[in-house]
Amino acid sequence: MIKLRILVLTTLAVFFAVTRSVTAQMDNPVPTNSLRLDVKNFGAAGNGVTLDTAAIQAAINACPSNGSVWLHNGTYLSGTIYLKSNLTLYIDPTATLLGSGSVSDYPDQHPPLNNGQTHNCRKSLVYAERCANVTITGGGTINGNGRHHFRSGVEATRPISIWTTLCNQVNLQNINVVDAAMWSVVNMQSDYLTISNMTVNDDGLGGNRDGCDVVDCWHVTIENCTIDSGDDSICLKSGNSRGINDLLVKNCTITRSQSNGLKFGTASHGPFTNIMFQDCTVQHTSHAAMAVESVDGSVISDVTFQNIRFSSCQNGIFVVLGARRSSATAGSINDITFRNITGTSMTDKRGCSISGCFTKGTDYRLKNILFDNVNISFAGGLSSIPANPPEYAGEYPENTMWGNLPAYGYYIRHATNVTFTNCSTRAASADARPWIATNDVSNLTIIGPAR
Repeated sequence: MIKLRILVLTTLAVFFAVTRSVTAQMDNPVPTNSLRLDVKNFGAAGNGVTLDTAAIQAAINACPSNGSVWLHNGTYLSGTIYLKSNLTLYIDPTATLLGSGSVSDYPDQHPPLNNGQTHNCRKSLVYAERCANVTITGGGTINGNGRHHFRSGVEATRPISIWTTLCNQVNLQNINVVDAAMWSVVNMQSDYLTISNMTVNDDGLGGNRDGCDVVDCWHVTIENCTIDSGDDSICLKSGNSRGINDLLVKNCTITRSQSNGLKFGTASHGPFTNIMFQDCTVQHTSHAAMAVESVDGSVISDVTFQNIRFSSCQNGIFVVLGARRSSATAGSINDITFRNITGTSMTDKRGCSISGCFTKGTDYRLKNILFDNVNISFAGGLSSIPANPPEYAGEYPENTMWGNLPAYGYYIRHATNVTFTNCSTRAASADARPWIATNDVSNLTIIGPAR
C-alpha cells in the first residue's frame, strides 16, 4: 500500500508539473518546430558573466526564414546583436538579455539615412537595419544595464536598448525593457510598426532615458504599454522632412516620467499628421502630461488627445510654436483637439501655456484648437497676477521656461479659432489670476461652463 501511495503521489506530482508547464507555454507559446534555434546550442552560457554576443549572433545568422532565436533559462550578457528579416527574437520569461557594461561591445552604427536624430543615436544593444518582418517577443526582459553602467555621458556614447532603422513590419510585443543605458526603444523611419504589451521601466533612473521614441515613422500602433521613463515617455520626433503619419497610441499608462508624458518634439523638422492618443493614463510627470512642440519648422496637424486621464503632473497641456534657431522659419500647429480630458493633483502653479509666436516681424499663429469636455483641477495659489511672458526666442521648449503665467489655467497667445466646449477649470487653492488669459487671440469661443 505504501508503495502504491508513493506511486500515486508521484504520478500526480508529474501531472501537475506538466499542467503548469503547459499553462505557462500557453501564456507565452515557445516555437517548438525545427525553425526554433536555441542559443545554448550555439555556445551561449546564459550565466550573466560570460559574454554571449557571438553565440546569439551565430544563432541569428543561422536562423531560417520565419524562424525564431530562443533565449531561455538564464541571463545572457551581450553587446550589439544584429537582427535580420523574417526573424523572431524570442526571449521567454525565464530569460534576460543583459547589456554589456563595456562601451567597446557596442560598435557605432551608421544607417544610410539623412536624419538629424542619428547624431544622438549611434549605439544599440538590439539593432535592426533595413529588415522586414522582424519581431521581438516572449515575455522576457531586455536589461540595458544602465543602473550600473552608462550613468553619464552624451547620448551617442550610450547604447539604446532596441533600435530599428529603415525597417518594415516591426512587431515589439510582450517584452520588458528595463534600466536603459540611453533611450529605451527607438524606431527610426520604420513603417508598419506595432508596439504592444511592452513594459518600459527605468525605475527612477534619470539622464535622457526616453521610454518609447518614434522618429519619422508611418503607420504606427502603440497599445497596452506601461512606461516609467527617465525622460519623455512616449515621444514623437522628426529629424528630416519625412515626418510621422498615421499613428495611434491607445490604452497606455505612464506611471512616471522625469520629463513629459505624451510629447511631440523637441526634434520637429518634418510634418506630424493624422495622430491619435486615446484612452491613456499619465501620472507623475516632471513636466507636462501632454506637450505639442514645433520648433524646427514642423507642420503639426490633425492631432487628437482623447479620453486622457492625468494626475500628479507638473503641468497638463503645453503647446508651443516657434523657431529655436535664428536661421530657421517657424512651422505651424493646426487642428489640435483635446477631448474628454481629466486632470487632478497638479504639482505646479504655472498654468498651461498655449502659444504661437511673433518673430522677425511675422505672426505665427496656432489655428483651430478645440478643448471639448476638458476638466482640470489646477494647483492655483498665487496672490498676484504675473505679467505676460516674453516671446519664444529659441529656448529649449519646456513648460517651465516662462515661469508663472497670468492665468492659473490657460494662457493663450497668437492663436485663431480657439474653442472651449463644456469644460471645467478650477484652482485647488485660492488664486488671484483668472482661469484664462489671452494675448493676440481671435475667435475665442467658450460654450458651457468654464470654471
